[in-house]
Amino acid sequence: MDSVSGLADLAEGCEVGYYALAMPSPVCVDRPRKRYTLDVCIEKWEGEMLKVIGIQSSPNLDGLTCQLTQAVLEGAKGEGAETELIHLNRLDVGSCKAHDRGWGTCRSEGKCMIEDDFQELREKINQADALVFSTPVYFGDLSESAKRFLDRWRRCESSNREASPLKGKRVIGVAAAGGSGGGAVNALHNLEAYLRYLQFTIFDLVPVTQASKKHKTDMLKVAGKRLVSEL
Repeated sequence: MDSVSGLADLAEGCEVGYYALAMPSPVCVDRPRKRYTLDVCIEKWEGEMLKVIGIQSSPNLDGLTCQLTQAVLEGAKGEGAETELIHLNRLDVGSCKAHDRGWGTCRSEGKCMIEDDFQELREKINQADALVFSTPVYFGDLSESAKRFLDRWRRCESSNREASPLKGKRVIGVAAAGGSGGGAVNALHNLEAYLRYLQFTIFDLVPVTQASKKHKTDMLKVAGKRLVSEL
């Protein structure tokens, strides 16, 4: 930049909400507790938008699980992020076949031998900046589609763990009990085990029932905002 006024122009046009301070030295800040060098600010300004993916594993596209996932994405989008909602049940993701005595190319290459939508979805998550994973509660556990995907994903992440693109990536896990309300905490506990093995950084884990959905929906919108603003 050629001048202090140029810094101000950069800050004003910065889509991710960073602001340049001319004195005593040019820096960028998004919160008083966080300060960024000018180079970082320019890089963020010129770079791509943050991407947040929401995966909901209920067959009901207008049900509680989907609504809660959309709430997080709404909050993230309000902070300027690009968002994408994925309905897991619409994809072709089969069960693990335990090739080669249970350790096929998932162990040797970090890739599944089954040719379906699994690998494409996995790569999409690898490229995202944050993830929301939501499941309905069935029999006190995750949905069958969630377990199919997570079982295969976990196997593929069993090797070369230090280089995993998931390591440290933020995730919000949601378990939605739309019927009796029972089992949400247990389902969430099981979801947490998967997410921690995959080396995500847990941003929040949220059990939701019909009784709590109104205030939890509002809370998840705020969580979506913070998921982006604090990256």
